[in-house]
Amino acid sequence: GQAKELLCILVMATTAAGTEMAAAAPPSGVLKVSDAVRKAAADKRNYRHLTLTNNMQVLLVSDPEADKAAACMDVSVGHSSDPSDLPGLAHFLEHMLFLGTEKYPDESSYSKFLASHGGSSNASTDFENTNFYFDVTPPHLPDALDRFAQFFTCPLFTESATLRELRAIDSENAKNLQSDMWRLVQLSRWFASPDHPYHKFGTGNLETLKDVPAKSVRLDLRPQAGGGVRVAVCVSLSPAVSIREALFRFHDEHYSANTMRLAVLGRQSLDELQELVAPLFCAVADKQRKVPAWGGEAYGAAQFGCHLRVVPVRDFRSLSVSWLFPPIKDLYRSKPHRYLSHLIGHESEGSLLSLLKSKGLVDSLTAGESVSASDFSLFEVSVALTEDGDTQVETVLSYVLQYARMLALSPPERWVHDECAELGEMAFRFQESMEPVDLVTHLSNALEHHPPNDVIAAFYLYEDFEPDRIREMLSLLTPERAMSTHVSPAHAGSTRFVEAWYGTKFSISRHPDAQLTEWANAPIDPALHLPEPNPFVPTDFALVCDAMAAAASQSAAPSTTAPSTSPSTASAAVGTANSTTSVATSTTTSDATSDDSNVSSTSSSASATASLFTLEKLRHDAAVELWHKTDATFRRPRANVFINVVAPAAYYAPRNVVLTSLFASLLSDELTEFSYHAELAGLHYRVYNSNVGLRVMLSGYSHKLPVLLRKVMEKLAKPGLREDRFLLQRDVLRRRYRNYFKEQPYEHVTYMSSRMLEMRRFHILEYLEVASSDELSFEALKSFAQEELLRCVHMQVLVHGNFSADEARDLVSDAEAALCAQPLSMSEQPQMRCMQLPAGKEVILRQHPSCSHELHLRHHNADDANSAVEVYLQAGMDVRPTSVIVELIAQIVHKAAEQQLRTVEQLGYIVWCTVRVDVGVIGLRFIIQSSNHNAAHLDERIEAFLDTVPDILSSLTQEEFDDYQQALLDIKLEKDKKLREESSRYWAEIVPYGTYDFERDQRDAKAIEALSKQTLSNFWRETFARESPNRRKLSSQVFAAHHALPPPPPRVNAVVLDTLEEQHRFKRSLCAFPTPDSVKRN
Repeated sequence: GQAKELLCILVMATTAAGTEMAAAAPPSGVLKVSDAVRKAAADKRNYRHLTLTNNMQVLLVSDPEADKAAACMDVSVGHSSDPSDLPGLAHFLEHMLFLGTEKYPDESSYSKFLASHGGSSNASTDFENTNFYFDVTPPHLPDALDRFAQFFTCPLFTESATLRELRAIDSENAKNLQSDMWRLVQLSRWFASPDHPYHKFGTGNLETLKDVPAKSVRLDLRPQAGGGVRVAVCVSLSPAVSIREALFRFHDEHYSANTMRLAVLGRQSLDELQELVAPLFCAVADKQRKVPAWGGEAYGAAQFGCHLRVVPVRDFRSLSVSWLFPPIKDLYRSKPHRYLSHLIGHESEGSLLSLLKSKGLVDSLTAGESVSASDFSLFEVSVALTEDGDTQVETVLSYVLQYARMLALSPPERWVHDECAELGEMAFRFQESMEPVDLVTHLSNALEHHPPNDVIAAFYLYEDFEPDRIREMLSLLTPERAMSTHVSPAHAGSTRFVEAWYGTKFSISRHPDAQLTEWANAPIDPALHLPEPNPFVPTDFALVCDAMAAAASQSAAPSTTAPSTSPSTASAAVGTANSTTSVATSTTTSDATSDDSNVSSTSSSASATASLFTLEKLRHDAAVELWHKTDATFRRPRANVFINVVAPAAYYAPRNVVLTSLFASLLSDELTEFSYHAELAGLHYRVYNSNVGLRVMLSGYSHKLPVLLRKVMEKLAKPGLREDRFLLQRDVLRRRYRNYFKEQPYEHVTYMSSRMLEMRRFHILEYLEVASSDELSFEALKSFAQEELLRCVHMQVLVHGNFSADEARDLVSDAEAALCAQPLSMSEQPQMRCMQLPAGKEVILRQHPSCSHELHLRHHNADDANSAVEVYLQAGMDVRPTSVIVELIAQIVHKAAEQQLRTVEQLGYIVWCTVRVDVGVIGLRFIIQSSNHNAAHLDERIEAFLDTVPDILSSLTQEEFDDYQQALLDIKLEKDKKLREESSRYWAEIVPYGTYDFERDQRDAKAIEALSKQTLSNFWRETFARESPNRRKLSSQVFAAHHALPPPPPRVNAVVLDTLEEQHRFKRSLCAFPTPDSVKRN
C-alpha cells in the first residue's frame, strides 16, 4: 500500500547515500562509514554509522537545531559477568567510573562540568549491558566528550573513593529493599537455574563488595524438579580479593572497544562530529573480547510447572504466568512475539481480559516479553486479581491457558500481522522528535542487535510475516512449561522460605500432573475469540495548517502584498466568524521537505504563513473557556485536547473526593473495551479527579479523536454504573489508599510538606476512613454522580494541533451538549492558595510510629529501615525576579550539595536539591533519604551545608558564574521537541491557576540576564540564611521505626509538630499568599 511505497523510497534514498559514502576512502581512525540509516521523511536529523579502527561502533546524529548535545555508551557487560564471590561488581564499577580519571583526577570534575553547562548524567547496569549517558549545552560537547572518553581508558578507582562509594551502593540497595518490583525481579532470578548467570544478585551491597577473605561460606537454595527447595552449604576456596584490584581487573577484562557502541548527537555536521569523536574513542583498547555464551538454560525442567506463592510489601494481588522462549532480539523484522502479546493482551470484546473481568476475577492484564537476554527470553501474562480472583487462581490460570490454546489451534492470521504492521509504519512515519539524551540511549542500545541502517526503524516496522515462528512460539505456551507466581497478602504466615537478598517470604510447589492434564484438555470458553479489525486506524493525514495557508494565499491573490498575519484573518480563511483573543507565542515552522506531501511542504510556504498560527482564546463565558492553536511547527496529524471540568462538588469534603475518584475509575473501566482499539491506533485518553473537579485528557491522531472524545463525554454525563464493578473498584481504591503507607519515606516527606503548604488539601487518612466505611455504597455513588458532581461546572479547554478553530469550537460544543450542566458562577469557582510560613521560624513536621494515627500504624511498613527529610526554604510568589534567582541558586548549588552530602558524607543514595513550586509560591528544597541516619541528623547536615552556600556563591569566578547563568538561559530557551511539550506548557498557564504567562520562559531569560553574583548573595543573606529574620523554613521528617524519635531541638524559633492534630491546628493559624492569578507579572 501507500506506506510500503514510502518505505521503498526511504530504503532507496538512504542506501544510495550510504553506497556513495562507502566508496570514498575512510578517514583516519575509521574503518567504515555509512550514511544509510533509514529514517522517517519528517526527521530532520542526519545520521552516520562508523566502525572505528578499534572495532567500536559509533552512530553520529547531526541536529543543527538541537538545544542539548548528548552521548551514550553502551557496553556489552553487566552483572551476568560478576565474579561469583563479588555480586554487584559490574554495578559498582559503573558508579566508580564517574569519580576521577588520570586526565581529570578530581572526583567531581565530570559532574561539575556538566552542571555548570546545563547538563546532566547517569548510568545503569543491567543483566548483560552497562549504559552511560550525558547531555550538555551544545557548545560544550567537545569538552564533555573528552571527559567521557576517559571512563573507558584510564579510570583511577582511588582508594578513598572506593571506600566511600561502597556506602552509596549499600544505600541504593537499601532504598530498594521494600520495593515489590525489585523483590519480585530478584525472586525470579533466584528461581532461575543456579548454574545460569541470570540467577545472580546484581545490585551489590556493603557485604558482597567488601574485600573478600581467602575462604567464604554461603547457603545455596535450589528449586527441585519435584517441587520444594534443596539447601546446600557451599564453601568457596577462592583467593583473597581486594575490591579495588577487582575493579581494575573487571575493567581490563570486559571494557573492550569491540563490545562498545557509542551514539553522539550534536549541532555539528556529520563530518565535524566524526572528526571530534574518532580521535577520542580510538584510544579505547580493542581487547577482542568475545561476548560470553552462557551455556545451559536459565529455566528448565526444575522450574517448569512450578508455582510460587509470595507475600508482598504492599497490599496488592497478582498472578503472572511465564514461559521460556528462545532469544527474540534478532527477530525485529517479523516480531512474532508481538503477534502473541497483541492478541493475548487485547482488551476489546472477546478478549481474555474481557472474559476475566466479566467473571469478576481480574482488574487488568498485560502480556509480552518480560525478559529479553542474549540466550533466552521470557513471555509473561500478568493480571491484577480481584478479591474473588485471589481465591480462584487455578480458574484464572485455566482461562489464560485456554486463550493460548485457542490461538495455537488456528493458523496465524495475516490480517492481524498486517494491522500491527500498518500501525507500526504509521508510528514510524509520524514519530515525534525524541529528547537528545533519550535518542542516543535508544540508538546505542539498538546498535547491539540491529544492523546500523535499521537502528531507528527496527522498533517500529513489521516487514516479514513468519507464521511458522508464530506457531513455534504458540506451541510453547503449554501448561507443562508454565511457571506461575501468585502474589497476595493472603500468603502471610503460610510461607516456608525467605529470599536471601531482599527478605521476600515465599513458598514453592509444583502443579499436580492431574491439574496440568485438566488445563490441557479444558474446553475453550465460547466467549473467547479474536478481536475485530481496528475501527480507529486513521486514514486522513491531511494537515489543517496547509489548508489554512493555501486559503490565506488564495484570499491574498492577485495582490502582491503579503497576507495579513492577524489571527482573525487566519480564522476567516477557514470560515470563522467569531471574535477571538490572540496571544503571541514563539512559533517556528519546520522546514523539512520530503516526497510525503502529508508530512511536510515547502519551507517558503510554511515560513510565509507561520504568523497565522497563534494561541487564541476563542471563547470565555460562564460555561466555557476555550483556547486553541492550529499547529504548524511539528507538522504531524496529531492533536491534544485537554479539558478541566471545574466542579466544586468534587473536592468539597473527603467523602466527595473518594466518590469522584471512584466515579472516574468506573468510567475508565466501562470504556475499556471501546477505547482499547483507539489506544492501539495511537489515540490516548485519561479521566481522573483533581482538586477542582475532573480532568479529561486526549491525545493522538486527529482523524478519529472526535469519535473518542464524544464517547468519553457521553459516558461522563451518563455513565452505565454497575454495582459489581463498583465493588471491585472500591476494593482497588481502598488498597491504593492503604498502599500510600508503603511508599518510600522521601515520598512521604514531600506529601507532608504539600499538606502543610496547600490551603485546600485533605489527608489521605481521611480518604481511607471514608473508603473503609460501609457508608461508601453503590447507592451513595449513584446519587452523588446524578445529583451533585456535574450539576454545575465550568470547562477550561485547550485544543492544540491538527484542528482548525471551527473544529475546536465544534468539539467543545459537543462536549458541552453531552454534559448538559449549569454554568458555574465566578463566586463558585474554587480558589487555590499557598500558606505562608512564619518569618524567622523553623516549622518541623515529624512522623514516627510512636506518635502516628491508629490507621497509619495499622498500615505502616515497620520493615522499612529508611528515614527521610525535606528541608524547604520558602522564597515568595513565583514571579520575576524572585523565581529566576531561586532557580539560578539551585543550578549552582545542587551538584555541590550532592557532592558533599551524598559523596563525601555518604548520608544516603537519594540526595536532591531542587526548586519547589506550590500554588504559585516558589522555594528551594533539599531531600535526603538514609537507612543509617535519622531524619533530625539529616536536617542538621543540610543546615551545615546551607551555611557554606554564601562561600560557594562568593568564591565563584565571573567565568564560572557566567557559565551557570548561560546554562539556565539555555534551559529556558529550549524549544519544545514535540506537540505534547508545547501543549503542556500552555496548559500549565491555563490550569489550575490562570496565570496565562505564555511567554514565561522568554521573560525569565531576560530577567536571568540581569542577575549578578551580588544579587544572588544578597538574596541568600536576606531570605535563606540561617540568621535572617525573613527566613521561612519547613522541615518534614519521617523516622524509621528503628530510629528513636529525638527530643525537640532546643532552638527557640523551632515549632515542632508531631501529630496530625497539631499540624492541622498550626496550619489554621497561618496566613495565605494571594492566588497566583491575582499577582502582577513583569
